Parts: sequence; structure tokens; C-alpha cells
Amino acid sequence: MPVTFAPITDEVLAGVRQGDEGALERLFREHYIALRDEATSTFDDASSASKAVETAMLRAWDRRGDFQNPAELEAFLHSAVHEGAIREKSRKASVHRLESHEAVPHVARKHETATVTVDDAWGHVHAILHAPPPTPGHAKQLQAASRHAAAEHMASVGKHRSIWVSLAYGAAIIAVVGGILFGIFRETPEAKVARFLKSSDSRDIITKFGQTGNVTLDDGTIVTIGADSRLLIPPGYPASVRAVRMTGTGSFEVAPAGEVPFEVRLGDAAVVATGTRFSVNFDTATSAALVRVDEGTVNVRAGETTRPLAAGQSLTVDAKGVISEPSQAAVDEALGWTNGRLVIVDRTLREALEQTRRWYAIALIPSDMSLMERKVSVNAPLDSSTVMIADLERSGSMKFGWEDKTMVLYDVAKAPKGK
Repeated sequence: MPVTFAPITDEVLAGVRQGDEGALERLFREHYIALRDEATSTFDDASSASKAVETAMLRAWDRRGDFQNPAELEAFLHSAVHEGAIREKSRKASVHRLESHEAVPHVARKHETATVTVDDAWGHVHAILHAPPPTPGHAKQLQAASRHAAAEHMASVGKHRSIWVSLAYGAAIIAVVGGILFGIFRETPEAKVARFLKSSDSRDIITKFGQTGNVTLDDGTIVTIGADSRLLIPPGYPASVRAVRMTGTGSFEVAPAGEVPFEVRLGDAAVVATGTRFSVNFDTATSAALVRVDEGTVNVRAGETTRPLAAGQSLTVDAKGVISEPSQAAVDEALGWTNGRLVIVDRTLREALEQTRRWYAIALIPSDMSLMERKVSVNAPLDSSTVMIADLERSGSMKFGWEDKTMVLYDVAKAPKGK
């Protein structure tokens, strides 16, 4: 039964939905203790309970646009905390069983029962939210450290393993490896790419709100990553597989590599090129992909269908794999950032504020939630939030102002004097 705590207010929900980190901190501080106690009731470990709450809040932040009312957000938090607590309990039980089975000497773990204060817990969340995007070199170091730690653990376990257990493990490994190799030799090129992209050794390059960045891959391909996006690079790139996965939006200048194609996975769709420039957008909310070719040609694959695309052309692939030609407005909205602009064409303020938060890293709050359904349009440079706000004011009959440190949009007829 969820622990009772003060209801989440509409004001806090509105702030969280619009990406206001201050609203997230308020939500966290008001409900941390109750949620931590709820997690602690699953297992007697205050430190792990705190981690479950921190993870639940970060998950809610990632999905903030999905919550239509406070009840939905509250239900999600209870569910996420419960899932996190159960997962941690299962993990610890597995570690305990392994150590007991292998006769590994028990080592006391420090601070597992220490109570984590709300300030410390929020500090953990804040640090994660503001962590810089990992560079490829840093990602390699983390992977190497992880593999080293795993090797040390296995060596410790192996010292206490009986010869019969070792022989059994060896036989199982031979059988598994044999099956894997048989499957690998039979797999298609598409399946090979999918297998590499699922590897836990893949590198992630992630941008936050208001961030863009350039990455040069090992084969010389240059990728410009848009705001709030993720580029996944598999191990063995480009020697074993020349493919990446894009979530969000990016622009690619593909380095020629003979006849070896370069592939970008966008959900279930793929763009295949051999030396060209193109831009993509993959919307995780709708699982729809948009591709625009700027130079050369590419092939876009969706299921069993492959469509060639030449310079100046664009297409979309929806969640069902249906290929169609997008409107110019749709292309401008998805890829206007490649020309340094945010383009919004006749969208609700609710939709527009998701994009202004993404590209300018600022939170604009409507004074009245009814304004969220008002239609607006924007065509503003990404380096000028002033022009962007002016476009919202003009197209939506609104007035911008400040309430303390909060940026607010008012109905033009109801704006306080002096705003």
C-alpha cells in the first residue's frame, strides 16, 4: 500500500512537464521521505531505498511530458519505487546466493544501512542531471574499468570453485559458444548490425537540453548531434560493422570507404549510404523517422521495402513502417536546427514549449493552463531566445513576464500591468 503523502499540486506538475528543474527539486524534497520509507518496507536497507527513489524521480523526469494530471505522476512514482526496490532486492539476493554457493568469504559492505538525507539524495539526482556528455575516450575508460572489476570478481569466485563446478561451467560454455558461432555464420548483414548495436560494450554520446555537438567517428565520418539526442556506437566500429543508432536528431557527413556502406538505424528503419550528407530525426514519442538528403544519395529501408532518396528529397517512416513524403513544414520543424533555427508551424503551445525547452534549455510556464491549447508558430535563431519568445507572443496573443525567477506567458488581455 503506497505511503500517504501530500498531494502533488497542479503547479508542481506544470513545472515538471515544462522541464523546470526547480519544480522537480520541490517534488523530490516534498515526497522523498515518504517514498524512501515505502521502498524501505520492501527490504531493510535505507541506502538502497534512497537509490530506488532517486532512480524513480529520474525516470519520471525523462517521461515528464506523459503525465496529464498529478494522479498519473503520483501513481508512476509509487510504481517506479516499488519496481526499483524489488529489482535491488533481487540483485542482492542473487549476489548472496552466488557468494554462498561459491563459498566466497563474506565482506561487510559499508553504509548499506546508513540513512541518506534528502540533501544528499537530491545532490545525487542533481549531479546526474548535470553530468557532461561522455566523450568516446571516457566511455572506453568506463567500459575498461567495468570489465576489470568483473574480472576481479570472477577471479575471486574462481578460487573457491570446485573442479566439478568448473567442468560443468566449461561444458555449458562450449555448448553456448558453439550455438552462437553457428548462428553468427548464418546471420544476414542486417542481423549482424542489430547484434552489434545491442552489445553492452556500445558507446553512448548523449546531448542535453540546449546542447549540440560534433563527433568524428573512427572512419572519419562527422556527426552533428542535435539537442536532447543520443548516438550509439557499437564495438568493432568500423572494422566489424559500420553502423550507428540515432535517437533524436543528427546530421551525418559520411566518409567514403570504398564499397563498405554506412548505416544509421532509426528505430526499425535504416538509412544506408556510401559517402554523402544527410540529416535524420527520430521521434521516440511516435516512433516516426524523417530523413533528408543534402548531398549524394541514400537508401532508406523499412521492413522489406527499400526506397532510394536523392539530394533535396525527404521522406518519413511511421511506426508501422509506412513510407511517405513529408510536408515542407514537417521537414523544417524536424531539421530546421541544422540551419541554426527553431521552426514551429501552427502547433499548440503545449507542443511548442516542449521544443523551446529542448533547444533553448529554458522553462516557460503559462499563467493559465488553458493557454496550452492555443496555436503558435516560431521561426527563430537558436542563439536568440528573445526572438523565440517574441514569436510566441505575437502568434499566440500572449505577453511574456517574470514572476520572481519564473518565466511566465500571460494572455495578452490578462497580463499584469508592467509585465
